[in-house]
Amino acid sequence: MVEDGLRYGLVHDRWLRDECWEVLRDQFFGALPLPLRGTIAGTARKRIRRMLEMQGTGRFSEADRLERMARDLDAIRETLGNTEYLFGPAPSSADAAVVPVLDMIRTLPCETELKALVRDDDRIAAYLDRASAVLYPS
Repeated sequence: MVEDGLRYGLVHDRWLRDECWEVLRDQFFGALPLPLRGTIAGTARKRIRRMLEMQGTGRFSEADRLERMARDLDAIRETLGNTEYLFGPAPSSADAAVVPVLDMIRTLPCETELKALVRDDDRIAAYLDRASAVLYPS
């Protein structure tokens, strides 16, 4: 669910949403010399767009893509149930894989519907805060 759905939702919003791309382009490619920066960044973005189309996420309408992401979040919520982590009272390797993807969605540099789904869900937000503190302490 995270690897095949939410991760591609994150990639979509980062690379294909113009308002996110403007920020991330400078973060990812800002150190390149100016003549190369635009060419390399543009080529990379085109390749990501093509990859998302070949993978399938890039072919969905915005509404369909968001519905699929919402179902993935529902599955995470259901798996959490009444536990602190995905598979019980202690974090597992699954949490270590899921938390970074959800946190990157939650901290996208622009507002997207997917970001709002993650950020505004109290159960998922609490899980991310708790798991991040344990798995990735500052």
